[in-house]
Amino acid sequence: DDVMRRAIAGIVAMGLLAMPAAAQRAEARGPAVTRGDAQVLALAFGAALGVSTLDQRISDAMRTSSLHDNAAARSVMDGARVVGDPGSLIASVGLWAVGRARGDRTQELVGLRALESVVASGIVTGGIKGLVGRARPNVSPGNAHSIALLSGLRDGSDYQSFPSGHTTAAFAFASAVDAEWGRLSPGRPRWVAPALYGVAALTGISRVFHDRHWASDVVMGGAIGYVTGRAITRWHADAPQAP
Repeated sequence: DDVMRRAIAGIVAMGLLAMPAAAQRAEARGPAVTRGDAQVLALAFGAALGVSTLDQRISDAMRTSSLHDNAAARSVMDGARVVGDPGSLIASVGLWAVGRARGDRTQELVGLRALESVVASGIVTGGIKGLVGRARPNVSPGNAHSIALLSGLRDGSDYQSFPSGHTTAAFAFASAVDAEWGRLSPGRPRWVAPALYGVAALTGISRVFHDRHWASDVVMGGAIGYVTGRAITRWHADAPQAP
């Protein structure tokens, strides 16, 4: 979380410096968030509400699962957690840097869109976390509905469970890479999208496995990340790229 916060702060500062030019180009683009995006988020919120009725049962089952005694399962879950933070940021910067060094414009843009999506979705999720103030499972193990508005701002990470930031970042990366790569290289391998979203889903599962999030946190985080990646890719595609 600290790595992501520092990265977000730095990129937001750079974004503020670039705002005048961005404002001029924005006039040529369509809306960043469409009605379809809003519908996806609404459906996800409804799904999260539904899943929340099972949060306690799922958390209890995961906490007592024999998988915790399996070294291979623990390694997979540990790796999936890293994918969300800092993996999504590192991978985004890596794609951009390697693409730029090689003169591969497609790879450069895929990395850039992924980076923008991870940062933007992190800002959205971070704001919601602070406002909702939901206690994490390891803080309130017997009460999946421990919510105190604004306590996420007052009391820090222990009360920033909803939505899952790691899951948001993983799905933002997957969504942006899938959308931008598909737009620029329609003939890319078919296994790319399933692999991206499969790893992102594992990241969400790992957060429940590690007792850091309720299942409904993961559902909402995944939706925010997915929509952000699509929205940013679409927004840039609506107008010619800046030189």
